[in-house]
Amino acid sequence: MFVAHWVDNALAGAALEGGVRGVFINIFNRFQTGRYFETARCPKPGQGEEVRTLSPVEMQVLAGFYPAAAPLLDEAMPTYPPGRRCNTRGLTGLGRYALRRLMARHMLIEADHLSERARESALALAERRRYPLVSSHTGTGGSWTPAQLRRLYVLGGIAAARLDTAPTLAREILRLERYRPAGEGLGVPLGTDVGGFSSLPGPRSDATRNPLRYPFRSAGFRFVRQRTGRRVYDLNTDGVAHYGLIADLLAEVRGKGGGRRALRSVFHSAEAYLKMWRRAVPRGP
Repeated sequence: MFVAHWVDNALAGAALEGGVRGVFINIFNRFQTGRYFETARCPKPGQGEEVRTLSPVEMQVLAGFYPAAAPLLDEAMPTYPPGRRCNTRGLTGLGRYALRRLMARHMLIEADHLSERARESALALAERRRYPLVSSHTGTGGSWTPAQLRRLYVLGGIAAARLDTAPTLAREILRLERYRPAGEGLGVPLGTDVGGFSSLPGPRSDATRNPLRYPFRSAGFRFVRQRTGRRVYDLNTDGVAHYGLIADLLAEVRGKGGGRRALRSVFHSAEAYLKMWRRAVPRGP
């Protein structure tokens, strides 16, 4: 269960996003809540995003493509100080009540996209009840500090690596694995988070010089280039064009530094998720 996603709601503030995506989400927040994001200094170093805005001319261009934005032409977007900023809105009283009831009902609670202040409150509530939380696409919707990841894992929660080109993905899996307490074993899942604002990874920059060789074997099976109708896909030129090429991506991960250990972690992630789920079941109000 997501407590909040892109915009603020009655339960919690949302984490700010950077770049052009953050501008659009700020406008969404204005439509949904009647106001733009209010920001302040972040609770911890390294958190937050540089908040961009649109000028009146840029807003006119936007309204030309999206007429729903036309009512906003009479007002200017707020100006924000330079540097990283965080949402001032945290977990509300209703949000704290909702989290306590979700824990009482043994629901799995998604901590991504919560504002930094809301996530801190959610972690504190979970720690008082020794209840696991989920980060299903870690790093999207507010970055996690190393201290927060350690707290997440001590609770028995789980963090997921977002898809990327093979070398980066292998490193991210191994990085997340390091936060697991001793004796917990392997288990870092993948979180694609693919949608209108996210995309699947393209081909590696050096794929021409060092391509994935077809056919390849993985998990005891022989894989050839994936075919849909007359279209044949190749990771070296198409990247992860659709979910069917995740098998190709994982085969490429295996050949990178630390790749074999990273894959062992991925292939143990279903078990790790079930262990996390089990921790949520016996916990009462």
